[in-house]
Amino acid sequence: MKIVRKKNLLEIGLILLASVIFGLGRNYFLEPPLLLFKVRVRAIKPELQVQFGEADADLVRQMVGDPGVLLVDARLPELFSRGYIPGAVNLPVARFAAALPPLSPRLRSARLVIVYCGGPKCPDAADLAGKLYEKGFKDLLIYRGGMRDWARRGNAFAR
Repeated sequence: MKIVRKKNLLEIGLILLASVIFGLGRNYFLEPPLLLFKVRVRAIKPELQVQFGEADADLVRQMVGDPGVLLVDARLPELFSRGYIPGAVNLPVARFAAALPPLSPRLRSARLVIVYCGGPKCPDAADLAGKLYEKGFKDLLIYRGGMRDWARRGNAFAR
């Protein structure tokens, strides 16, 4: 009887392990992947290892038009001019030093900043969030799905 229970528990454990591995593997290849984990920012400085929470399309849609929330597009101005999430401002990570000063008052007055870029494989949003964090902005979320997810869900663009 004890041997049968151990065998059943072992089989259950193996089935659970296989299910988890299969599920994580499937999520890896989804476009965009499900938001299972926080985004890890590549360190700008070796001592800076910050994790940011994530926003999804539903949260971003709810926040559009909220005066206390600032949406920040990390893409280059050329891409931003082709379309962006309504209400977003452009702060390209590639031109951070020059673009930050005019936007700094709006960033400081926002109770929440949501940063996004082109899509889940674009590192610009995480890089920009890291730079903003270094400058003292702490209430940051990353919309990892970015423009690709926003468009895929049929949301409107501003130009």
